[in-house]
Parts: sequence; structure tokens; C-alpha cells
Amino acid sequence: MINGAVNTYTSAPAVQPAGLTWERATTTDIGIDFTMFNDRLLFSADYYWRKTKDMYTVGKTLPQVFGADSPKGNYADMTTRGWELSITWADRFNLGGKPFNYRLHGTLADSYSVIDKYNNAEKNLSDYYVGERLGEIWGYVTEGLFKDQADINSSPSQLQLRSGQNNIWQPGDIKFKDLNGDKKITYGNNRAGDSGDRKVIGNALPRYTFSLNLSADWNNLYCSAFFGAWANKTGIQAARVFSGDSTTALITSTRNGT
Repeated sequence: MINGAVNTYTSAPAVQPAGLTWERATTTDIGIDFTMFNDRLLFSADYYWRKTKDMYTVGKTLPQVFGADSPKGNYADMTTRGWELSITWADRFNLGGKPFNYRLHGTLADSYSVIDKYNNAEKNLSDYYVGERLGEIWGYVTEGLFKDQADINSSPSQLQLRSGQNNIWQPGDIKFKDLNGDKKITYGNNRAGDSGDRKVIGNALPRYTFSLNLSADWNNLYCSAFFGAWANKTGIQAARVFSGDSTTALITSTRNGT
């Protein structure tokens, strides 16, 4: 401020990459539809895959001499595959001398997406990486609880993970599995392929979704009901029970829900 007033100023705009464009999505679908019982029963099935290219996301890390933040651009691709089933039954009959119409419609679907291209050559788990299935949860595999001090002494060292305030593992604490055979529980370099004793232990996105729609009308009265559910989704029960440097041991369970 000069003399109590805010003066006009200019600044350099953020760097924009050349050739910035819209994302492009191509979907291929194979389906079948048929009816039976005088069109009272309708069945539909579809299998599809969708290729999304030029997704707008972070750019490559540039050297400090560039003098600005790395610009975002069309640097990512992703493939989604899935299927959908639907079945419908619709009919009518006389009730009290007036037509009673009803309809039942149910669906079942599944889909997943995989990263095909992304600016993360080292495949750091702190960001998306090529080959990642969206929703992946990385964590340690448990082998029960420590029975006694002898069990702790004979098991792979877990000192890289913290246990309480004093970092001393005691009988009753969770025992983790040594997946890479180095006699200690570690998080490696936090990269896919170098993740220590962690692996994909679940997925935060539901695999299967269900729906059921019921409707009926009679004598100018109409009612409907809708039910939805999902299945095979991994839920995090405790997100920071044991932690090391920017690493979390997750306790998970597979859930179904509505």
C-alpha cells in the first residue's frame, strides 16, 4: 500500500502447456436384449470398456531452473471395464373391477478402472501410477497377535513401526507378516514394486452394485419403492493404529451395504 491505497500491479500468469485440449473418451459396448411372455419379461445385458485419453492432471517434475511450477496438462489415460444386467417384469390384472398395474425392475453391475498413463515414472504410492486400479488400499498383512515376549523376540522386527508412546511392542499387539523375507517389517521406498512388506489388501470402491425398483398403480393411486445396495468393498476400521514415516498400517474388512 502507498499513501493508504492499494496500487495496481501485474504478475506473470501460470505457465500453460502447448496443445492443451479436451479429454477424449471412447466407449465400446456389446449388449443383448430380449423379451418373453408377451413382453412382460425384459432382459438386458451389456459389457463395455471405456478408454479416456488426455486427462487433465499434473505434469512432469521440471528442474528448478525452469522458474515456475510444473504446469498441468493432458498427461493421463485411463481404461474402465464393466458389465450391467437388468431384468424387468411388468404385468396387470383386475382388482375390484379395475386394472392393477405393477412393475419390478432389478439391476446388477460391476466396473473397475485402471491407470494407463500418468506422470509418476517411479510409481510412488503417494500418487496415481501406471497399472493402478482406482481405489487400491495398501497395507500390511496381519498374522494375529503376539502371544508373549518370546514370540516378539522370534518374530521379524517391527521397530520401524511405532507402537504407542514408547515404541515398545508387547504381548497382545498386532503381529505383521514379513512379505519380502528380510526379517523386518518395513515400508520400503513407498513405491509399487518396492513397498516393503505392504501390498494391496483391498479396494475402497465397491465392486458390485444392486438396485430394485417396485411400482404399482390402481384406481388413480400410485406407489413406488427403490432399494439400492453395494458389495465387496473394503472399509478401513482404523486408519492410524500403527504408523511410521508417512506410512500407516491399516486394519480393513470387506463390507456389504445398502
